[in-house]
Amino acid sequence: MSQDHYLMKGIELLQAGKPGDAEAFFFRSLEELPDDPNAIHLLGVACGAQGRHAEAVGHLRKAVKLLPEAAAIQFNLGRALEACGQLEDAAEAYYETQRLDPSLGEASVRLQSLGLPTAKEPALQDALGQATDLLAQDLPERAVLELTRLLTTHPEEPRAWAKLGAAYSVLGRPRESVEAASRSLALDPLQPGVWSECLMNLMYLDGITEADFFEEHLEFGHYHGGAPSQPLPFEDRDWSPERRLRVGYLSPDLCTHSVSQFLEPLLSHHDPEQVEAHAFSDVVFPDETTRRLKGLFHAWHPVRGLENAELVELIRGQGIDVLVELAGHTHGNRLAMMPMRPAPVQLTWLGYPGTTGLDCFEGRIVDPIVEPEGSDLLSSEPLIRIKGGWLSYEPPLDVPEVASLPALKNGFITFGSFNNFAKLSPQTLQLWAALLRRLPGNRLVLKSSKTYQGDLQDDLLETFADQGVDPSRVSLLPLAPTRAAHLEAYSRMDIALDTLNFNGITTSFEALWMGVPLVTLSGGRHSARCGASLLTQLGLETLIAPNAEAFVDRALKLGSDLPALAALRANLRKRMAESPACDATGFARAMEATYRQLWRKRSS
Repeated sequence: MSQDHYLMKGIELLQAGKPGDAEAFFFRSLEELPDDPNAIHLLGVACGAQGRHAEAVGHLRKAVKLLPEAAAIQFNLGRALEACGQLEDAAEAYYETQRLDPSLGEASVRLQSLGLPTAKEPALQDALGQATDLLAQDLPERAVLELTRLLTTHPEEPRAWAKLGAAYSVLGRPRESVEAASRSLALDPLQPGVWSECLMNLMYLDGITEADFFEEHLEFGHYHGGAPSQPLPFEDRDWSPERRLRVGYLSPDLCTHSVSQFLEPLLSHHDPEQVEAHAFSDVVFPDETTRRLKGLFHAWHPVRGLENAELVELIRGQGIDVLVELAGHTHGNRLAMMPMRPAPVQLTWLGYPGTTGLDCFEGRIVDPIVEPEGSDLLSSEPLIRIKGGWLSYEPPLDVPEVASLPALKNGFITFGSFNNFAKLSPQTLQLWAALLRRLPGNRLVLKSSKTYQGDLQDDLLETFADQGVDPSRVSLLPLAPTRAAHLEAYSRMDIALDTLNFNGITTSFEALWMGVPLVTLSGGRHSARCGASLLTQLGLETLIAPNAEAFVDRALKLGSDLPALAALRANLRKRMAESPACDATGFARAMEATYRQLWRKRSS
């Protein structure tokens, strides 16, 4: 039979109300002509008629790419997106339908049912586009001004509130970002990216209890978790319990990024007889790190631009047994895809120090310090505790030598933090100010991984002044041009101070490797116990404070004995290299054992 015959037969069955039978004929048509937009379009319609709306979206988006001027395809894409709860994207499809065929009244009906105007407001679209451009140009202050002006005339526009939240996030103002994102979500809760930005910024804030933090994440799962997740049958899978496993790593950060820095040691030490590693790279701007990482994978799959349904199809098509999601709620994540079950075993690890709020994972990789016994009730995922630590550090090749203790030359202690300024919450700054007030001769040096935005620099210094600390005692270093220069800057620091709600992770490993001991306060959730985990691995539990008073006391005690501090500095790199924190081989074996255990359970 010809391709046209299969297509016509499928249309006939679809019109007869038999979408399942029609689907089979559309697939046969595509075997004859794989890129036929009409067959792909009708396949999407058939999937939607059977309630498989996410699959329908994938097919219909593909059809739109092949035949962008077809109003009917745009309209059906809008219906599928609406069924998936992606209302903003659905509206865009309906507006595009109207542009292509103004006589197609169904699009206006759907827009009215969504409470939207039946025609686009050019001024609104232009203003939103301008704000997007300003953020892309790294001009968040101007974006805030434009969006604030826009919201005076369109206070119920969720996209404007969402972009305002993104602009405040870039400015390092997490409280304002959470407030704006929350306004957006109150108007339209079906925005997974806005949810993630809100939850990420919530992690920085003071006064958020562990229970409240968990409930906010569960709310995300309520809107974006789909039906209660159950593993699909995967009938074509080889369920041999001891065979080599195909393990996929999904990330937008397979480039110069903290995630890659901690992923690379695992990849380098994987046992190739146990693991066939596949990368699913959602990277926007590949770089030298991307090229280096490619050599550590059995296969590299670029997935940027794929719709979630297309990505699910790719992962299943590659026969991935264990999929490790590496982003959590950080920027560019694919959490909304995970409930669609692309792999029999699904894990989340590394990119986000907390729960996702979804129930579609077989586990979240942690350790007994960041998630002690009893914390399981505040995690939507089963907790899998790696005894030696939840990640492994491998220092870069261009790392400078450890410098001598600055205090021996300066005559005073220089405390410091090179954490993202968004982590410098009011309570963190109050704690550091209390430390500086105890010994007026000491200094503080700060540096962020981002350029200083707006009035942030003046605001920081003003905060210390309000706390009774002369701003001249606080130095704000410029952004380092290279990683080597960034690491060299630790030569100015005697003792590193951890942030409270969201501990340093990469910066803490770096400080310790550069010989700078870290003082931390062990908090109530994963993000506030990362420092405690690292110091426990190094046998430096005396530097872990249970409360604010102890934090100040332990930092002062550490700085009161310069010979001992100098000896610790000189020995810290060796101590770290011999600790579980740098045992990449042991960590790889522990992760492989986790994959194997879960696979055996799934295959039994």
